[in-house]
Amino acid sequence: MNKMDMAVQEKKIQSGEICISNPKLILLPIVILAVFSVSLTDLVNQWWESPEYGHGLFMPLISCYIVWRQRDTIAQMTLTPSLWGYVFLIGSLVLLLAETLADIESIKHYSFCISLIGLALLYGGWPLLKVCALPILLIILVIPLPYLLISSLTSGLQLISSELGTWLIRLFGIPVFLEGNIIDMGVYKLQVVEACSGLRYLYPLLSISLLVTHFLRTPMWFKVLLVLSSVPITIFMNSLRIAITGLLVKSYGNEVAEGFLHDFEGWVV
Repeated sequence: MNKMDMAVQEKKIQSGEICISNPKLILLPIVILAVFSVSLTDLVNQWWESPEYGHGLFMPLISCYIVWRQRDTIAQMTLTPSLWGYVFLIGSLVLLLAETLADIESIKHYSFCISLIGLALLYGGWPLLKVCALPILLIILVIPLPYLLISSLTSGLQLISSELGTWLIRLFGIPVFLEGNIIDMGVYKLQVVEACSGLRYLYPLLSISLLVTHFLRTPMWFKVLLVLSSVPITIFMNSLRIAITGLLVKSYGNEVAEGFLHDFEGWVV
């Protein structure tokens, strides 16, 4: 950095356009982490134990990497702190307190994401928030949804996957009867349980599609289409897995519907 650039940088700091040197703002992330420490610990435990959200263990690292890759762009920005940052921070604390009354665990995790938005606004205003939008969104997507919403999504995907899986089996000339989420093949009944609803594929695929759009240099409409396509792709691939299981049961017996082969099909999908 030459003397002229250093002079411009010093002028920005003095005028308040860059105030990361402010001790209060340096300590603020540490305070936020301390306030949400219990919430973050619970969230990491959920990621570790949940098959649906296991990829959440990598998302904080990926989010930080995305921001780090754009460090040159951030350095060239005119970072003007926004007072809206305090609004988001106060709102996140209000939500955290409300969680103790509502007893909805996901609220405290979402309140942490709101605090991240507040920090971005305080450090660099809306331009910095634009840079941090995708990393924050990736964190939001790995926050477990409330139980009632998960239950509704699971039951809906179960029925759709069962119907489409049954249709694919019939394409091979195998007579089957569908009753709810149970595929009756005569000698064996395939039950599409909650674990086979497809949510385990949907959550990671949504995150992957967002990451792909970040690195693609394509029009916005194509990026939106790519992200939206993750939903029908998930449903189709899950239904295909169910159909393959039905075909294997017809050819090799009931054992292939359980154990290693069943798990292996899920890994392949």
